[in-house]
Amino acid sequence: MTKRRKTHTMNANKIMYRYRYGIVTRIVDGDGIFIADLEAGNEFEIRLLGIDAPEISQCKKLIQDERETHLPGDLLRQLGLLSKSHLANLLPIGTKVSYRFADKNNIDLYRRLGFVAVGQRKGYYREPLDDAVLMRLHLAGCA
Repeated sequence: MTKRRKTHTMNANKIMYRYRYGIVTRIVDGDGIFIADLEAGNEFEIRLLGIDAPEISQCKKLIQDERETHLPGDLLRQLGLLSKSHLANLLPIGTKVSYRFADKNNIDLYRRLGFVAVGQRKGYYREPLDDAVLMRLHLAGCA
């Protein structure tokens, strides 16, 4: 009697779920767009991973950025409008895009908190197959 080796198959539906397709419907600011999903038809906002563009309107975040950068709010708003214009040139309304939902471990959040990517583990996540990003935070005064 011969032993049968177990084979692992991937569910194609799970892989397709990770990558979706849509059309850009609106530019929010320098780091956000609205997309209409081509399959589902719903519209939603996507924040671009790893980008933190200046605000374009008066808000708490703009006041915080003024304090942290020591730059006047008017200049930050102008830079925010420039970044929005640049994004609109890169992704004009009507552009077809593919996108992917971030996992629970939102890399963008960690980067905004000061973490930096230091490596990658290929194929770390199995279903669906995906890589892990290794991140580190340097704490002042710690070895």
